[in-house]
Amino acid sequence: MQDQLYRLAFEIDQAIDRSDSDQLQNSLIEIKKLTTKKVSKYYGAQLNFFATNAYSGLRHSEGRANSCTWSNSYLEKEIYHLRLSFSACQSIPFDQDRSDLRFRVGTNLGNVLNHVGRFVEAIEIWDRVIQAHPEFAMAIGNRGHALCWYARHLYDTEHQPIFLHHGFKSIKIALELGVEEHAAVGMKEWLVYLESITDWDKINFKPRKELRVRSKQERAYRTWCLAHRLFLNPLNDLGETDIAANDVLTFPSVVIPIAESSPAPPEVYGIYNQLKQEYVSARYMLFEAIEDSRKKFTSLTNESSYTTCLTIDTIDYGLRNLKWLFLRLTQFSIKSLIW
Repeated sequence: MQDQLYRLAFEIDQAIDRSDSDQLQNSLIEIKKLTTKKVSKYYGAQLNFFATNAYSGLRHSEGRANSCTWSNSYLEKEIYHLRLSFSACQSIPFDQDRSDLRFRVGTNLGNVLNHVGRFVEAIEIWDRVIQAHPEFAMAIGNRGHALCWYARHLYDTEHQPIFLHHGFKSIKIALELGVEEHAAVGMKEWLVYLESITDWDKINFKPRKELRVRSKQERAYRTWCLAHRLFLNPLNDLGETDIAANDVLTFPSVVIPIAESSPAPPEVYGIYNQLKQEYVSARYMLFEAIEDSRKKFTSLTNESSYTTCLTIDTIDYGLRNLKWLFLRLTQFSIKSLIW
């Protein structure tokens, strides 16, 4: 089996270099045949990783490398197979996996999620890779690159330099450790740009300490939110510092003409605030469900009286996606959001 995988990987790499779409399609057919057999989790993770590379090669060969529209089926399949591979890798004990597959899969999953704008989730995945392998340069460098772009979209001028500082340190460490040649060029350009702004090595951001709690229950709640990165606060994506334990995210300042007959602020502010309140309520309900019950599932009934079972992990994942939506909303102009 391992010989088959080596040959398959070589054929896919060669086809990508030649932009050979036919060979990539044939490789995908062979991968599908192999996945129907009973293979180990490690081989399954490898096959899904190879499928990802093949779909990526097809996307590039058709000139859609930078496309991130929903209609890009190749990009969707890349994410799908990376998630399958990533999930399989998490269930393989380290002592049974003597390769760097799990780290490459996690790094690539973060890359493609960042490509489609899901930077919050991408940073979290890169952090998981770095936690398991503190010297995996590609994950460190890509995370730093993403933090720099993240900073450019933040409206809070106090948050921007903090993200740039973290991005600078990550890129610098990655280049010192050594990254792939194609990635080194862009990272070096970013490093030069950041060094032209200020001497980041002389800057040390020390978040002020804040009291998280007034009660034991509140301490547990805020600590849980920080650990799962569920605060509507960009700083929570950098870590579990106390200063991030607040929902500070809101619309940036917007100046628009107000008609004499309509002195009230735009309705969109009320809609945004309502969304924020509902998010916070859902977040606390999830926390209570976890604290009050050790059951794996919780049942929700819709208006048609159908019952759906949702795992706690599924609800948690949904909240993270909603947090990503809030971050995206703050990047658009008032006109774009109304449209």
